[in-house]
Amino acid sequence: MEEIAERRLGIPRPVSQQSVSTALALDGELDADALNDFLDHVFAPSQTET
Repeated sequence: MEEIAERRLGIPRPVSQQSVSTALALDGELDADALNDFLDHVFAPSQTET
């Protein structure tokens, strides 16, 4: 998702990650541990990063 937002819309990856994290923290129904585990998997390092 972040790569598409960055390439197509010019939205930096950290902005996308913060937006998704905030939305899930505010509106999601996951406890803190489950949320952090989920985000760790979703926000794996970009393949374009070195």
